[in-house]
Amino acid sequence: MPIRRALISVFDKTGVVDFARELRERFDVELLSTGGTAKLLTEAGLTVTLVETVTGFAEMLDGRVKTLSPFVHGAILADRDNPDHLRQLQAANITPIDMVVVNLYDFDAAIAQPACTLADAIEMIDIGGPCMLRAAAKNHKHVVVVPSAAATRDVLVSMRETGDVPEDLRRRLAADAYFLTAGYDGRVSAYLDRAAGETGAAMRATTQMARRGGLRYGENPHQAAAIFESVGAKGAKATPAARVDADEVECSYNNYVDCDAALRLCVDLDEGGARLVDGSAPDAPIAACVFIKHTNACGVGVATGDNADSREAAYRRAYLGDPNAAMGGILAVNFEVGAAFAETMMTTLSRFQGDAAACEAPPQAFFVEALVAPRITPEAMDVIRGRGPEETRKAWGRRVRLIEVGPFARWRSGDLLETRRALD
Repeated sequence: MPIRRALISVFDKTGVVDFARELRERFDVELLSTGGTAKLLTEAGLTVTLVETVTGFAEMLDGRVKTLSPFVHGAILADRDNPDHLRQLQAANITPIDMVVVNLYDFDAAIAQPACTLADAIEMIDIGGPCMLRAAAKNHKHVVVVPSAAATRDVLVSMRETGDVPEDLRRRLAADAYFLTAGYDGRVSAYLDRAAGETGAAMRATTQMARRGGLRYGENPHQAAAIFESVGAKGAKATPAARVDADEVECSYNNYVDCDAALRLCVDLDEGGARLVDGSAPDAPIAACVFIKHTNACGVGVATGDNADSREAAYRRAYLGDPNAAMGGILAVNFEVGAAFAETMMTTLSRFQGDAAACEAPPQAFFVEALVAPRITPEAMDVIRGRGPEETRKAWGRRVRLIEVGPFARWRSGDLLETRRALD
């Protein structure tokens, strides 16, 4: 189905001129537009029809109403396979719109400003944009919805190849549009809850997730699994993710679950672990180390202080808790891992094998599947990966997953909503 007429009205105008130019000059598409977008395209030398000349009404109510008209929404929503719809368009002198290019007011950026008032935030709640996106997405069989810069690239690639946008791409773009508007409305709802002083606002927040990739299998080989990440405005990550560095072996489902269990226990110790050390003030800094296997703690160590000695002492206590179980487990620590601690970890057997508690540990048998820490320095990575002192080089150092999670303050945040599916 040829694209003859496109409505372009965007808040984020990145790349819109080049996109509109190709639509107009290469594919002879008539351009409709509003306000600042129309001004930008006109200044770029493109012929643009103002929406107000189509609707017969100028923008009103300080721009709150400009596209809410049958001449826009009728043109978008008409089912081209329904003769009665086409008859009604003709009777009303409405010309169909074949493409809708819209992105939304940046509500998230507005409310992030310290000076933003409730009134300011309300003015940044988009109405016309979501309406047009949802209308075009509903009628995607006949209308191409373009809700993002990434979508403009996909649309142009398709049009260059075939002169049209195939139905499968139209359907995917429609799904993208609904995902965008759902998240947008969810964040507006959460903001208004906070503004109203709702203490349970987090329990009503909309959590959106996008698939990052697949895993070989789930908890057991016959189960499917994949990695999803939470997303925020414009599809960007809502919160910084843990950074995973795995040279030779990807993380499995069980690795992720165990790493999360190790991290959460380590965060708890970081917050109140000094109380576990005799004679320490409750707010004294501590080093904490945790070994986890199959989500169970098999060794935990804390030591007062935040220096190389306290870190080694905490690690020794954690390892000697159960040397057999520590082998092949997950290690999480609450401090930055530098070269000195990396050497301690890589020489675990030679350092601690003589301890009475380690006498049952199998000789020459120690490794961890993953190391979780706020930060792992490049020098530590060199030691772990076998680029450091010869005595620290171990084959498992090339396979261990190194996972940086950033400052622990984030993981203690009351804004983090933890969910678990049960009996569903």
